Amino acid sequence: MTVGAEGNADALAADMTPLPPLFSKLKWDTGVTGKMWVSNGDIDSGLHFDENNGGFLMQVSGEKHVNLFPPSDKPNLYMRNQQESSIFILRDVDADTIKTKYPLVSQTHPLTATVRAGDLLYIPHTWFHEVYSVGKSISVTRWIHDTYASLN
Repeated sequence: MTVGAEGNADALAADMTPLPPLFSKLKWDTGVTGKMWVSNGDIDSGLHFDENNGGFLMQVSGEKHVNLFPPSDKPNLYMRNQQESSIFILRDVDADTIKTKYPLVSQTHPLTATVRAGDLLYIPHTWFHEVYSVGKSISVTRWIHDTYASLN
């Protein structure tokens, strides 16, 4: 489908799969626009958390590996400041290095995911995450406002 500069929102909307009902209940953070992330590969965000109320990572093309850690793991993540760890687990740290240089990481409770084109990953409020781009990749993030109140 081709949409001209003036656009045809009705035609575009008719061509899209409807979003699940949950999305209509969410209060999108209007103070923050979505961000597009484009990579040629081998890019690592580092382990961090964002000051928002949680949100979504939408993978448009390519692939990303994601590590997620609950907020309770913070004391074991070798923080260099309140939001960022000094560790790049997905890119630089192998199992032997973790055991010797970062032994507290063995006491964490990570969740891992691989997102591919068309996948959507929810990143909860204050969860630490590290995102590694494998090859060429395009993704979009969008944060929501007051996650818990949005769902009630």
